[in-house]
Parts: sequence; C-alpha cells; structure tokens
Amino acid sequence: MDAVHVGVPFGPTALSEMEQLKVTKVYVMANKSSKPMVENFVKTLDEKGFLAAPINCDVSMGGVEDGLLKACNEAVSVNADCVLTIGGGAVQDAGKFVRLWLSAAADADEIDGGEKKAATVQRILAAQNKDPMPPLPPQICCPNSFAM
Repeated sequence: MDAVHVGVPFGPTALSEMEQLKVTKVYVMANKSSKPMVENFVKTLDEKGFLAAPINCDVSMGGVEDGLLKACNEAVSVNADCVLTIGGGAVQDAGKFVRLWLSAAADADEIDGGEKKAATVQRILAAQNKDPMPPLPPQICCPNSFAM
C-alpha cells in the first residue's frame, strides 16, 4: 500500500493516484447503490482517456461467482492496468481477484475446456498459488464509508 487518504473527495484523489501510478486503462467496479454517485467521475475518466470499459456493477453482496468472473474477463479483454473499486466489501474483495486474474490470464491453460484466458474459479485458485506470485496491477479502493 502506498497511501491512505481520509476525508478527501475520492474523485480528485483517485485521479492523482492514477497519474502517480502511470495508469493508462483503469477498470472501474462499483456496487449498484454507488453507481449514481460515481457516474460523473467515470465520465471524467472517459474524457481523460483513463477508462478501459463501462463501469462494472455486476458484483454484489455474497460474492456471486458469475459477476466476479465477468469482471475478471472484462478487465483482461480491455487490457486494464489498474482496478478502481468503489463500494463495500464485496466489490473491494472482487477487485483483488480481478487484479490477480489480470496478472495470471496470459498464462491460463485450457484445463477445463473453456475459452483460453477465460476466468474460472479453478483458474483463479491456481493463480493464487503461483510461486513466485507475479506482480499485481494496482487497486485504488474507495470504500463507501470514505468514498461518498
């Protein structure tokens, strides 16, 4: 972790972090209740050329597998080099898995007959056991309690 910012607006702070990290394509994840509050910020990211894909709101409380796997695959398909998570624990945790998959997808084997590089639970579990662990792209976290 490089920095913790408390009591500051998340938009300008996240932008500053992205610039310091030399991010070129950020993948944004938010819970559904946060989406209306961050849509203008996502628009700003798009205007500045940082946005890799439309905001993903498919991860929900309880960690539904389909939303996580979709997020992993989307982030890889747009070559994201950073994950920005806005919301509660499920979104923050899912962002960690997306980062892991971004670092491991290029080496994914077709172990289960699936599409090459497609995220599966088995492939994510295998990626977390790599030794040494490949470098992970950064994650900028904006928890609900601080972000809004």
